[in-house]
Formats: sequence, structure tokens, C-alpha cells
Amino acid sequence: MKKQNVSALLLLTALVLASCGESTPAVTDGTDDAADTKEAQTTAAVTEDVRAPYADQAPRIEDFNGYEFRIFVHDGTKYDSDEETGEIVNDAIYRRNKAVEEAYNINISTVSGFGHDEDRGLAMQSIQAGDDFADVLGLFLLNSSMLCAQEGALLDWNRYADIRPDAPWWDERITDLSVYGKQYVLAGDIATCDDLRQMVVTYNKAIWNEMDYEDAYTMVWDGKWTLDKMYALAKDVSFDLDGDGKMTVNDRFGILSETKAAWYLFLGSGQKSIVYEDGAYLTNLSDEKNFDVMSRVLDIMCDMQNVCVINDGKHDSELTTGGVWEEASKIFAEGRTLFHTETFNGTEKLRNMDQDYGILPIPKWTEEQEAYYCMTNDDICALSMPTTSTDPDRTALITEALAYESMFVLQPTFYEVYLSEKLLRDEQSRQMMDLVLDSKFYDMDFCFGAITTMSSAMENMASTKQNKLASRIASIEKSAQKRINRYLDALQD
Repeated sequence: MKKQNVSALLLLTALVLASCGESTPAVTDGTDDAADTKEAQTTAAVTEDVRAPYADQAPRIEDFNGYEFRIFVHDGTKYDSDEETGEIVNDAIYRRNKAVEEAYNINISTVSGFGHDEDRGLAMQSIQAGDDFADVLGLFLLNSSMLCAQEGALLDWNRYADIRPDAPWWDERITDLSVYGKQYVLAGDIATCDDLRQMVVTYNKAIWNEMDYEDAYTMVWDGKWTLDKMYALAKDVSFDLDGDGKMTVNDRFGILSETKAAWYLFLGSGQKSIVYEDGAYLTNLSDEKNFDVMSRVLDIMCDMQNVCVINDGKHDSELTTGGVWEEASKIFAEGRTLFHTETFNGTEKLRNMDQDYGILPIPKWTEEQEAYYCMTNDDICALSMPTTSTDPDRTALITEALAYESMFVLQPTFYEVYLSEKLLRDEQSRQMMDLVLDSKFYDMDFCFGAITTMSSAMENMASTKQNKLASRIASIEKSAQKRINRYLDALQD
């Protein structure tokens, strides 16, 4: 996973680069204040020290004679910036790219201007035509990248020595998506999408304190934050505010959620629907523990008295904002739910919320479970390399250099300033953010387009409020294995 503790220590580097982009004090005419000079020298030393532990891991330098390095991505701002604007992440990307451009004598640009639902089709057209249209692809969905790989359109990053997925500037958990030892997608400090698209539980501190519950963060650190604990606390606070005898979006719920939560709450147990055993990928749907966890999750999701599943269709006629996600943000911001399961970046909509809130990881199944597991969504614009790359070794080296530089420039800024200062409100929440980010993982079944179809089945049952788990598993288990074989075997050769 990303080394968030490293990133926090690297904040000083980002601040130095933000101010002047130099690692040594500028020459003066002797009139500058001595204290300022001393501070500049100290800052320079800190900058050097921060990079020093990774000096032997730094990518090699090569002159590419003004080469145009192109990133194919629907939103160019995710990987490139034309100028500094004062927006902290944009400016960090600009400085990162400038440093790599100067070191390798290249120009970095993006191939953009299309919808995120068009990217795979456009990329495949160019690849099949043999066009030299981009060096790397940042397709919106991980499944889109893997479908391209199935068609033989992507290269395996592991073939190139300059790419080191186990280095601290890469997210090592992206290897959850390697298939038979082949790595077709990369994520890490090079971009911010993956951190923002993790699943978390946001909680309302005012309601929590009103109920006089034990400290939430202590509960998490002590390993007592479980699915049943969350549900028990939720049932205490649900209330028919308008007294009409039914629970609607105008009332107070214990849990505000979405149909997809049926899957990532299951995954919070550490269980999987696909396992790798004896050199093969196998369905794990009939596992007894899987059944127990899935069934419990569905029972909770079907409790309409205490749980509001905002996109299950049951509340559409009650919406006042015009959209389910806007309604969900409104419900939480107005203090009408204790818990909200969502992605990390959902907290961006809460900046003006009057009541305090905090973040928690996706709950464990039992207290005995060793770790928390927070699923990463599939829309992270991970990087892949098309087979049309005219020089894969050059592509690998520049990609590695961008990731390496990002650890010192982009990630510290994003982590310390954007996430901590903009989205979180207290030091304990910052510590909890570290835990959440360290709990990140990628689910192959979900990220590859619901291979077994079990995640889709769970979402459907959460919508219809019918726990028919046993019959659903029985009906799809055989076809699930066939789908696994068909999908993954195509990537074996």
C-alpha cells in the first residue's frame, strides 16, 4: 500500500517546491536578513535529507531529446497541468511534471477531450489500427483496462526493470489485481484518484455525543468496530421525525447507505469471492463464512426502519434535491443519519456542514479479525501501457520517474493539505485517515466487472429487500467458475 507515514514526513519537500522550486538558498546582495538565510539553508538540508533515504532507488536519468510523453485520459487534470493556478493539487502536478520534464528532456501532455465512457472504445480503435497515439493509458474503469488486456492490447508492466511495483511510491495493493503474475495496471503516488475512491464510514459526532457512546476512535483502535456494533448503534438513533408513521428521507436513520455497500461491507470481513489456489483462480462462493457474512449484511441492508439505502428505488418519490447522491449528502449534512457509507471523496460535500463529523474504516466482521479492509472503487484511472508504445522501456522509465517524483511533491501536498485540512477537522481524524488508507485493497471480482456476478446479486437483493442468498449462490456458482476461467485464462498466455 502507499506509505502514508512516509508521505507525511515529506510535506516539507512539497512546501519547499511550492515556494521556489529550489533546494539551495538563492544568491543575495548581502542585505537579506540573516535569519531568513539560515532558514533557507535549514530547509535545503531538510529537503536533501528527505530524498536521501531513497537515493539508491531513484530512477536512472536519460536524455530523451524533447520527446512528447502522452497520457491518454478523459480528464487531463488528473495527470497534467499547464500552469500553476493556486489550487494545491494542480500546482503540485505542475511542479512534478516540470521536474521530470527537465530531468529527462521531455514534454508531458495528455490526450483528452472525450467522455469517461468512451475511453476504452477510442483506445482500442487506435491500438487495433496500430496508431502511435499515447504512451500510457489512464482508463476510467479498471475493468476497461483489463478488457483491453484480454484483447492483447496492453503490455505487462512486470516485464520492464525500471518499473518497481514494490517501491514506496507505488500502491503495492494494486498487485491484488495482478493475474498469473502479470501486472497490467498501476496506481500510487502518481495520482490521487485511488485514495479518494476508498470506501469509508462517515459518522455524525453530534448524534454520537448525544447518545453518549464510547469514543469512536478508541473503539476502532481497540478492534471493537464491527458490523454488528455499527448496526446496534444505528438502531438506537433511528426516529420518525415528522411523525407520519413511516421512515422516509425526512426522518433520522442509523445508517445511510447505497446498494453497493452490500458488497463492500461483505469484503470488510476480509473474505473473497475469488481465491487463488494451486495455480488457479477459483470461486469461493460456497464458503460457509462467506455465506454467514453475506447473509448478515443483507439482513441489515433490508432493515428499512434503521437503514436508508438511498439508491434502492424505494425513496425516489421522496427526493427533494433531484438526485440520490445529492439527497444523501443533504441527509448527512442536516444531521439526519448517524452513519453514512461512502467513498472518501464524498466528504468534499461536507465542508460547510455545521455539525462535526469523522471518518471510520469499513467495520470488521468480528473483533478477532486482525485488520480492517476498505475496498477501493473501480474508477481510479489506473495506468496501463498499450502495445502500440514505440519504446516500452522509455515509457516504463518515465512512468517510474513520475511516480518517484510524486512521492516528494504531489502526495505530501495531497495528503497533508488537501485531505487533512480540507476534508478532516481534527487530529484524531487525520490518524484515522492513515488507518483507512493503510486498510486499502482492491477486489478482483468487483474491479473486473463483477466476474462471478455475486456483487451484482448482492446489490439487487439490497434493492429488493429480499435475502435469497442460498438460492442465488446455488444458481450462479457453476457459471461463476466458468466466467472466472473465461475472463482470467485469457490473460494467462
